Amino acid sequence: MIGRQCPGAECRRVFRLDGAAFDAFEGHRLYCPYCGATAPPEEFLTDQQRRYAESRVARAVGDWLSGELARLATRPRPSSGLSLTITIRHTPAPLVPLVERLSRRHVVCVACDLRYAVFGMAFYCPFCGLREPLSVFDENAQVIEQELLLPARLRSVVRPEESQILREWEELGLHETLVTNALVNAVSAYETALRGLSHQAANPGADPGRRAVVAKEIGNSFQNVERGRECGQRIFGFDIYSCLSSPELDYLSQMLQARHILTHSSGIIDDRYASEAGRPTSDVGQRLCLRDGDILRLLQLMRAVVVHTKQQAGL
Repeated sequence: MIGRQCPGAECRRVFRLDGAAFDAFEGHRLYCPYCGATAPPEEFLTDQQRRYAESRVARAVGDWLSGELARLATRPRPSSGLSLTITIRHTPAPLVPLVERLSRRHVVCVACDLRYAVFGMAFYCPFCGLREPLSVFDENAQVIEQELLLPARLRSVVRPEESQILREWEELGLHETLVTNALVNAVSAYETALRGLSHQAANPGADPGRRAVVAKEIGNSFQNVERGRECGQRIFGFDIYSCLSSPELDYLSQMLQARHILTHSSGIIDDRYASEAGRPTSDVGQRLCLRDGDILRLLQLMRAVVVHTKQQAGL
């Protein structure tokens, strides 16, 4: 595996490519698996690789200059009555160590069958830029589930004398932040999967104008059940939520709305959420609290919708 880094100024995240696959790669562009930015392969060098290359050049130039000066140095001539001695001392420039971070999350693209490794959630194949929406959702759902296990793992490895770490975790409310981020990431993965299936069904092809029209038509429809149903009906020709029972659909709708108030209202319950979630008016103004199990149940329902949509659309 060889490291690569997104050239986008707002991303700059690192990923790794299978060395053999990259050596045989004949494409003219790579893609960032996180943000989708695309550029020629040479622009994906990591910052560390660039520093290493610069140090190699500096050493080579220093060695060459040292050799040239040594060649020009002349031996003293006693017969001339004048002695001039030139001593060349050269210390090679140090090389910047090249140590790349390893990733345990390896992915094989179902579109081009090439392997790469990423850190956290990813949405694109670095080689072909494509991904199968359901595979992407499953991979990112697994990342979310692993993130939710972090507190339990932390408790299992922290020694008694290091218990202050756990107390700080609780005092700072980091577990609540973790669950909130898990909800946001779950909605993002779900929305991305349905958007990907929508593009496949609409078949915009390579026409940038058509792709833009489809993207505008979809918008953020899948962040809301009713808008998602209408968008799905237009694109797929069927109700994408018909695989869920009425209680399951209500729960999905509530969690999508929960994501909205957590990201835009600091989790403070408003009249709209209380009404849609069937909560008493006395809850308005209180702060919404979620648990790990809420996110895990949500991921199951989201996957059911994505699988149903994919199968019914024949994609």
